[in-house]
Amino acid sequence: MDNIWITILSSAGIASIISAIVGYVFNVLMQKRKYKDDYYKMVIAKRMEAYAKVEEVYKLLKTYASEDFGQSGHCIIFNDKEMLRLCFKKLYKALNDNIWLSRELDDDLQYLNDMLMLFKEELENSDGDIKELGELKNPIFAEIRTLIDKHYKEDMLTLYD
Repeated sequence: MDNIWITILSSAGIASIISAIVGYVFNVLMQKRKYKDDYYKMVIAKRMEAYAKVEEVYKLLKTYASEDFGQSGHCIIFNDKEMLRLCFKKLYKALNDNIWLSRELDDDLQYLNDMLMLFKEELENSDGDIKELGELKNPIFAEIRTLIDKHYKEDMLTLYD
């Protein structure tokens, strides 16, 4: 009779130990998964912030102004020097978060920055009007806008990678 009680108590003890170990392992695995899920949520939130800044730059590039409906017009950032400064400020903010952007979109923004710096240099070294020079350089900035649009849309489809 004593052996039965010893067997029952030892079985209950072993079952308790196994149950505690299994519960602990399960809990650790769930904590790791939760940490990983929280990390991915944080990464996506950071990426969304960065892409919102890119969108602000894109809006400036996308908006056109013209004196009359018959004219080809120019990008609104070439309306005056203040709009150009605004574009530089927004571009600076977007480039500061480039770690969260795809390589292609970051390259597009760097290209835009380079072209804007060249535009600014050319504007400072010429007697021309910002609008006239903007209309002259419009094809380059239209190409950059198209690249940004393309890569932005691709990135939104694969935001979680």
